[in-house]
Amino acid sequence: MLLRSCVFIHSDHTFSVGKRAFDHYRTDNQRYIQDIKRRVGRGHAYQIGEISVDTGACIAVVLSSVKRTLELVAGRSADEVLISYPVNFTLSQYLELRKAYSHAGFKIVRAVSEAAAATIALEEATNHKGGIVFILDIGGGTLDAALVEMGDGVIEIIDVHGDRELGGRDFDEVLRNVINLKIEEINSNARGQYWIPECSPYDEQIEKLTSY
Repeated sequence: MLLRSCVFIHSDHTFSVGKRAFDHYRTDNQRYIQDIKRRVGRGHAYQIGEISVDTGACIAVVLSSVKRTLELVAGRSADEVLISYPVNFTLSQYLELRKAYSHAGFKIVRAVSEAAAATIALEEATNHKGGIVFILDIGGGTLDAALVEMGDGVIEIIDVHGDRELGGRDFDEVLRNVINLKIEEINSNARGQYWIPECSPYDEQIEKLTSY
C-alpha cells in the first residue's frame, strides 16, 4: 500500500492522514503537517492552533492508519512488524521511530537499515551473491545513498551519506515549476492568435500527477 506521510489536525484535535489530509490542506494549510521524517529525533514540535504535536506523535498517527488498513485487508490483527530505517539515522532518531511504532500498536521483531533491506531484496530478486553495491534511496522527503558490500550471507555498510532536506517532493516542485513556465511560454506566444487558458486551471492536474 502507498500512503502519503502527512497529517492534518482538525480543530477538534482529530487527525486525517494521507490523501484525506492532503485534501484538507487545500482549504487550511495551517493545520497540515508534512516532511515529518526530516524532523524526527530533533526534538521538533508542530504548533497547530492551541496544541503542540511532536514528530513522534505524527509518525504514530500515520502508522496507526497503516495498521488499521492492513488489518482490514488481511482480516486479522497485524501486531508484529519488521522495520527499516535510514542507515545514517542517529540513535535519538532511531529510538523515536521505535517509540512511534510502539505507540501505534506494533511490536518490532527486527529492525534493519534501509540499505541492508534493499541489498537483501536485490540478492533475492537477482540471485546476486556478492560484490559491492551502490544503493540510492529517494524518499518523499529525504535522500540516502550507501555503498554496501555483500557476500557469504554478510552485508557490510562501507559508507553512507544522505540529505534530510531533499526528496521526491522537491523534485516534484521543480517539475511543477518547469511545467508552469512552459505553459506560460505557450500562452505568451499564442496571444493574439487564439486563446489558451492561463496556467492556474492546470494546477490541480499537476498536483495530481506529482502527489503521492
